[in-house]
Amino acid sequence: MKRKIIEHGTSNAIILPKKWFDKYGLKRGEEVDIEEAGPMLIVNAEKIRSKQELIQIEQQYFVPYVHRVIGKLFQAGYDHIAVKISDAKDMEEAEKEALKNVMGLEVIKKTDKEIAFDIIISDTSEQYTKYERKVFQTAIEYSKFILDLIEKKEYAKLNDRALEMLNNKFSVFCERYINKTMSKNCVFKYVILWNLEKITDEYKYLAQYVKEQKVKISKETKEYFRESIQYLEDLYTLYYSFELAAYSSMYCRKSSILSKGNKLCLKKQPLEIMVILRLMNAVQGMFDCLGNVLVLNIPKCAATTILEKQD
Repeated sequence: MKRKIIEHGTSNAIILPKKWFDKYGLKRGEEVDIEEAGPMLIVNAEKIRSKQELIQIEQQYFVPYVHRVIGKLFQAGYDHIAVKISDAKDMEEAEKEALKNVMGLEVIKKTDKEIAFDIIISDTSEQYTKYERKVFQTAIEYSKFILDLIEKKEYAKLNDRALEMLNNKFSVFCERYINKTMSKNCVFKYVILWNLEKITDEYKYLAQYVKEQKVKISKETKEYFRESIQYLEDLYTLYYSFELAAYSSMYCRKSSILSKGNKLCLKKQPLEIMVILRLMNAVQGMFDCLGNVLVLNIPKCAATTILEKQD
């Protein structure tokens, strides 16, 4: 890899490769170690990369949702989370839930008065890229799984949340990575990932409702379900293979899909209407991702010209 030496005030500078910069979660203003080795300069980001964000909380202020607080702290980028215990029984349940729902979380210390968790998963760009794709894939697979069970009338299996929980884990990891690196366009990616998690939740709530209320789903509503899944699959394709025509198509289709849902609601019984409304919420969530996908891809569009900044 070659880099040009450029003038920087009265000094000389070399621009760091973006992939390397992002991979190690570097931020402008941080210091890196530079070591001379004869004709070579070694730029070392190891100390920065190994910096840990530490936090301690008191359980008594967060009962009964301590596990959710732990998850949010992981999502915010903390690497070491300590909890001062006030209710041992509640903390035992919180520990189980946190370990079940947070990827890479491990207990490293446990006493009567405190429990401490460390994050053992690597926050790398390669891991982010892999899990970002899995957020889409698990959302799509979970929606298909729920529809398949409804069509087979296997309502007892609608409690199976394995795919939905995986989606949560992948989403939260990606949101954590974005929070730690704060790379360009991070806000747009964060909103997309956040919406995908909520879309998956809509299918989860739909499944729970159908099982609890023993809702009979008509052929028309099943077809509407399939249409929502297709819209989600199209969003997935658009995100990884952006085309302006495909974006425009998705943008325009949203109105007709929601309009169809409204018309279905006028024809169906109250129990089935709730299912349709969940599907409409999911479609609206997918639509809310579109603008962010567009912003991420505008510089690559043939219809776009990036102008140089003028004085």
